[in-house]
Amino acid sequence: MAIQDEVTRTASAKKHPAHTKLIIKTNETLWARAETRAIKLQIDIDQLVERALFDHLSRLSPRGERDAARANTKKAHDERNLLLMALRPLYKMHLAETTNHMSPTDTWRFVVCVHFPTGNECWKITEEQAKSVFAALPVEADDWVRHTHSEKLANLERLVGFTKGNRR
Repeated sequence: MAIQDEVTRTASAKKHPAHTKLIIKTNETLWARAETRAIKLQIDIDQLVERALFDHLSRLSPRGERDAARANTKKAHDERNLLLMALRPLYKMHLAETTNHMSPTDTWRFVVCVHFPTGNECWKITEEQAKSVFAALPVEADDWVRHTHSEKLANLERLVGFTKGNRR
Protein backbone atom coordinates (compact mmCIF):
# COMPACT_ATOMS: atom_id res chain seq x y z
CA MET A 1 0.00 0.00 0.00
CA ALA A 2 2.83 2.39 0.85
CA ILE A 3 4.39 1.82 -2.61
CA GLN A 4 1.06 2.58 -4.31
CA ASP A 5 0.68 5.79 -2.27
CA GLU A 6 4.21 6.82 -3.24
CA VAL A 7 3.47 6.17 -6.93
CA THR A 8 0.21 8.18 -6.72
CA ARG A 9 1.98 11.00 -4.90
CA THR A 10 4.81 11.05 -7.47
CA ALA A 11 2.36 11.11 -10.39
CA SER A 12 0.35 13.84 -8.70
CA ALA A 13 3.51 15.81 -7.95
CA LYS A 14 4.44 15.87 -11.63
CA LYS A 15 1.05 17.39 -12.51
CA HIS A 16 0.64 19.72 -9.49
CA PRO A 17 3.93 20.22 -7.57
CA ALA A 18 2.67 23.09 -5.40
CA HIS A 19 -0.48 21.18 -4.46
CA THR A 20 1.60 18.19 -3.32
CA LYS A 21 3.90 20.36 -1.19
CA LEU A 22 0.85 21.89 0.50
CA ILE A 23 -0.60 18.46 1.28
CA ILE A 24 2.73 17.23 2.69
CA LYS A 25 3.15 20.42 4.77
CA THR A 26 -0.43 20.13 6.08
CA ASN A 27 0.08 16.48 7.01
CA GLU A 28 3.34 17.30 8.79
CA THR A 29 1.59 20.06 10.76
CA LEU A 30 -1.28 17.74 11.71
CA TRP A 31 1.16 15.04 12.80
CA ALA A 32 3.14 17.56 14.85
CA ARG A 33 -0.05 18.76 16.57
CA ALA A 34 -1.20 15.20 17.19
CA GLU A 35 2.19 14.31 18.59
CA THR A 36 2.14 17.37 20.87
CA ARG A 37 -1.34 16.45 22.11
CA ALA A 38 -0.28 12.84 22.66
CA ILE A 39 2.75 13.97 24.68
CA LYS A 40 0.57 16.33 26.75
CA LEU A 41 -1.98 13.56 27.28
CA GLN A 42 0.78 11.19 28.36
CA ILE A 43 2.08 13.78 30.81
CA ASP A 44 -1.45 14.25 32.21
CA ILE A 45 -1.88 10.49 32.53
CA ASP A 46 1.54 10.17 34.19
CA GLN A 47 0.62 12.88 36.69
CA LEU A 48 -2.70 11.19 37.49
CA VAL A 49 -1.03 7.83 37.96
CA GLU A 50 1.67 9.38 40.13
CA ARG A 51 -0.92 11.17 42.26
CA ALA A 52 -3.02 8.01 42.65
CA LEU A 53 0.06 5.98 43.56
CA PHE A 54 1.14 8.61 46.09
CA ASP A 55 -2.33 8.67 47.66
CA HIS A 56 -2.40 4.88 47.83
CA LEU A 57 1.09 4.61 49.33
CA SER A 58 0.40 7.39 51.83
CA ARG A 59 -2.60 5.42 53.09
CA LEU A 60 -0.41 2.35 53.49
CA SER A 61 2.36 4.18 55.32
CA PRO A 62 2.35 4.30 59.12
CA ARG A 63 1.71 8.04 58.94
CA GLY A 64 -1.16 7.51 56.47
CA GLU A 65 -2.67 4.81 58.68
CA ARG A 66 -2.33 7.06 61.71
CA ASP A 67 -3.96 9.98 59.91
CA ALA A 68 -6.80 7.75 58.68
CA ALA A 69 -7.31 6.37 62.20
CA ARG A 70 -7.41 9.91 63.60
CA ALA A 71 -9.96 10.95 60.98
CA ASN A 72 -12.15 7.94 61.84
CA THR A 73 -11.83 8.67 65.55
CA LYS A 74 -12.82 12.29 64.99
CA LYS A 75 -15.89 11.20 63.01
CA ALA A 76 -16.88 8.77 65.77
CA HIS A 77 -16.43 11.46 68.45
CA ASP A 78 -18.44 13.98 66.43
CA GLU A 79 -21.28 11.47 66.10
CA ARG A 80 -21.11 10.59 69.80
CA ASN A 81 -21.22 14.28 70.73
CA LEU A 82 -24.33 14.84 68.62
CA LEU A 83 -26.04 11.82 70.16
CA LEU A 84 -25.19 13.01 73.67
CA MET A 85 -26.62 16.45 72.93
CA ALA A 86 -29.76 14.80 71.54
CA LEU A 87 -30.23 13.17 74.98
CA ARG A 88 -30.05 16.54 76.73
CA PRO A 89 -33.82 17.11 76.98
CA LEU A 90 -34.30 13.63 78.48
CA TYR A 91 -31.62 13.42 81.17
CA LYS A 92 -29.71 15.70 83.50
CA MET A 93 -26.33 16.47 81.93
CA HIS A 94 -23.38 18.60 82.90
CA LEU A 95 -19.69 19.09 82.25
CA ALA A 96 -17.07 18.36 84.85
CA GLU A 97 -13.44 19.34 84.70
CA THR A 98 -11.48 16.22 85.47
CA THR A 99 -9.24 16.23 88.48
CA ASN A 100 -7.45 13.02 87.59
CA HIS A 101 -5.80 13.06 84.17
CA MET A 102 -4.40 9.89 82.68
CA SER A 103 -1.18 11.59 81.58
CA PRO A 104 0.07 15.09 80.80
CA THR A 105 -0.22 14.37 77.06
CA ASP A 106 -3.94 13.46 77.13
CA THR A 107 -6.06 15.91 75.17
CA TRP A 108 -9.20 15.51 77.26
CA ARG A 109 -9.72 17.70 80.29
CA PHE A 110 -13.48 17.45 80.71
CA VAL A 111 -16.14 14.79 80.91
CA VAL A 112 -19.78 14.97 79.91
CA CYS A 113 -21.80 13.45 82.74
CA VAL A 114 -25.23 12.07 81.96
CA HIS A 115 -27.40 11.02 84.90
CA PHE A 116 -29.40 8.02 83.68
CA PRO A 117 -31.84 6.09 85.90
CA THR A 118 -29.31 3.20 85.81
CA GLY A 119 -26.46 5.40 87.02
CA ASN A 120 -24.13 8.21 86.11
CA GLU A 121 -22.26 7.72 82.82
CA CYS A 122 -19.43 9.92 81.60
CA TRP A 123 -17.56 10.46 78.36
CA LYS A 124 -14.20 12.16 78.07
CA ILE A 125 -14.06 15.22 75.84
CA THR A 126 -11.47 17.78 74.86
CA GLU A 127 -11.43 21.37 76.04
CA GLU A 128 -12.30 22.43 72.47
CA GLN A 129 -15.40 20.20 72.51
CA ALA A 130 -16.36 21.56 75.92
CA LYS A 131 -16.22 25.11 74.55
CA SER A 132 -18.06 24.34 71.31
CA VAL A 133 -20.45 21.38 71.21
CA PHE A 134 -21.12 21.23 74.94
CA ALA A 135 -20.90 24.97 75.72
CA ALA A 136 -24.58 25.07 76.73
CA LEU A 137 -24.07 22.54 79.53
CA PRO A 138 -23.39 23.78 83.05
CA VAL A 139 -20.05 23.00 84.68
CA GLU A 140 -20.51 21.17 87.96
CA ALA A 141 -18.43 19.13 90.38
CA ASP A 142 -16.67 16.06 89.09
CA ASP A 143 -18.96 13.15 89.98
CA TRP A 144 -17.39 10.73 87.54
CA VAL A 145 -17.25 7.29 89.17
CA ARG A 146 -14.39 6.19 86.87
CA HIS A 147 -16.07 3.00 85.83
CA THR A 148 -14.55 0.81 83.15
CA HIS A 149 -15.78 0.78 79.58
CA SER A 150 -17.35 -2.65 80.19
CA GLU A 151 -19.26 -1.31 83.20
CA LYS A 152 -20.47 1.68 81.18
CA LEU A 153 -21.64 -0.60 78.38
CA ALA A 154 -23.45 -2.88 80.85
CA ASN A 155 -25.23 0.14 82.40
CA LEU A 156 -26.29 1.42 78.96
CA GLU A 157 -27.57 -2.04 78.01
CA ARG A 158 -29.62 -2.13 81.23
CA LEU A 159 -30.95 1.33 80.41
CA VAL A 160 -32.30 0.26 77.02
CA GLY A 161 -33.46 -3.15 78.22
CA PHE A 162 -30.87 -5.39 76.62
CA THR A 163 -29.95 -8.62 78.27
CA LYS A 164 -27.56 -11.26 77.02
CA GLY A 165 -30.50 -13.19 75.56
CA ASN A 166 -32.01 -10.38 73.47
CA ARG A 167 -28.90 -8.49 72.36
CA ARG A 168 -28.79 -8.13 68.59
